[in-house]
Amino acid sequence: MEENKSGSRLSKEEMARRISGSVSARSNDEIRSREESRRRASEYDAFRRSPVNNPYMRSPESGRPRSPQQNGRKRMDPAHRERLRAAKEAKLLQKKKQKRKRIISACVTLGVMLTLVGIGGFKWFSNGKAKYDGVFLDNTFINGVTVSRMTPEKAAKAVKDNSDMPAYIVLVRPDGVEVKVSLNSLKATDNVEKEIRKLYKKQSHNQWFKAKNKKSEYSFKVKFDFDRDKLYKETKAKIIDGERTQEPENAYIVRGPDGFKIVPEVVGTSIDADKVQMLYDYIDAFLDRGTYTIDLKNCNCYKMPAVTSSDLSEQLAKLDALFDAKFTFDFGYTKEVLKGSTTFDWIVFKDDDPSKEYTVDEDKIYTYVDRLSAKYDTYGKDRKFRSTSRGDIIVKQGRGGYGWWIDQDKTVKQIKKMILEGGSDRVKPVYYEDAAGFSYTGDPLLRNKDGDLGNTYCEVDLEKQHFWYYENGQKLYDCDIVSGLPTEYSATPEGVYKIWNKEKHKSLTETDEDGESKSSSANYWTNISTFGIGLCDSRGLEKFGGEEYKLHGSDGSIYMPKDAAKYIYENVAVGTPVVIYGDIEEDEDDADADENEWTEADS
Repeated sequence: MEENKSGSRLSKEEMARRISGSVSARSNDEIRSREESRRRASEYDAFRRSPVNNPYMRSPESGRPRSPQQNGRKRMDPAHRERLRAAKEAKLLQKKKQKRKRIISACVTLGVMLTLVGIGGFKWFSNGKAKYDGVFLDNTFINGVTVSRMTPEKAAKAVKDNSDMPAYIVLVRPDGVEVKVSLNSLKATDNVEKEIRKLYKKQSHNQWFKAKNKKSEYSFKVKFDFDRDKLYKETKAKIIDGERTQEPENAYIVRGPDGFKIVPEVVGTSIDADKVQMLYDYIDAFLDRGTYTIDLKNCNCYKMPAVTSSDLSEQLAKLDALFDAKFTFDFGYTKEVLKGSTTFDWIVFKDDDPSKEYTVDEDKIYTYVDRLSAKYDTYGKDRKFRSTSRGDIIVKQGRGGYGWWIDQDKTVKQIKKMILEGGSDRVKPVYYEDAAGFSYTGDPLLRNKDGDLGNTYCEVDLEKQHFWYYENGQKLYDCDIVSGLPTEYSATPEGVYKIWNKEKHKSLTETDEDGESKSSSANYWTNISTFGIGLCDSRGLEKFGGEEYKLHGSDGSIYMPKDAAKYIYENVAVGTPVVIYGDIEEDEDDADADENEWTEADS
């Protein structure tokens, strides 16, 4: 039961009525289709037996397909059905036979056509190939000469006419002279015809049709067969025994305005008697390769020079280094440059030959160092000095050890070593230093073009019996002093000194002019000389300044109060200059300082 739109269920009768009305509403085309289906079902047994999805062919009672009896038709006779099947198979067999005949006919036609084409192609290929019998193909080149459609004989003539065929064997000596030997005189025969015949046989004439668009290039070396013994005789006469032979010359070095250069060796043209066969073999090797202009300079058969350019390359490098060298001497406030162009004039070569070993002329170095000393030495020279109590004065070096003093012997050795080693260097001059280690130098910070005292120094006025210490131009300390006794042996010598070393609790032994010794000591000892003069305190001495030195003077040192000696010991740097000046009353003005020495002993 089904429900209608209002929701009530439909009866079976109502549903049948509605279905019947729907069937009656179908189109005429649908009815005709139904009738056709029924007709087919009555004619064909297979179709009749298969289920038919057609509601109009089903029995109303069971819903199954109608049987032939139900449709009112009789079942087909089996014999008739067999006849229909046989007729269908015969028709299919006839179609297969007709198709086979068409295929055979097409194959026969194609075979005939291919046969005709093959016969024509063979005839075309054979006729084309025949045109090149005995000649080279198109686009054929030998040694750059076109030989297309030429016989081997004509090709050989063309190659000879257009090639650079040598007429001579040319032997080039090391000096550039050319020695020629005519090939005709050696009865030479070339290999052109032989090689061209080989190339003709090598060329595939079956490819004649490709040659029109493809270039074929061949090449070979032109060689000659000739009388080798006759060549050796010509070589011996013109090369070995020739009148214009030259002996070898060694390479050597010469000096020019811009330095040195090597004059290359000359091999010469004189053949070593033990290497004649080597010369022949050398020539034969080139001829076998088809080379007829032969440079003999690389043949190791000549008398060789003893010295070659390569042998001198290291020597030349050293000489160039000498010439290009630059030595810079550092004097602190300025520099002095010694150039290689100057030092090279000091070089002395063995046998006057730059190729050989060399040394340096020390006399010329001494001359140069003398000029350095005159220009830069300050030791031993008078100095302008602005004193505290006298204004501008001239201070002599005296016996003081302050100042710059170049050690000429050591400086000469230093320069000589630098020259021989080559290269450039930056060095400091060598200054004198005695056995005790005292260096004759000054304070490098105080040195300038105007002098070496600067504005930091100690100052002693012997006449005023007074001491001052200045640092960077400012007076930091001063005091009265007691200098040496005004005698020949004990007077304090004037001069420019420097603080050398310092000691505490120094024991001193003084020797007077009578040879008697006495001991003294100092709490603070500042040594300013190499002969026992220093700045120090003196135990037992209470008065300073004035004329105290005449009664209680030292054996040359500068006595001062203990506080002053301590200040100097603790605040004044080693190397500081000490300027001592002033005329005082002495028994002898030119005392012999060598006899006025202090013997020092450690406390």
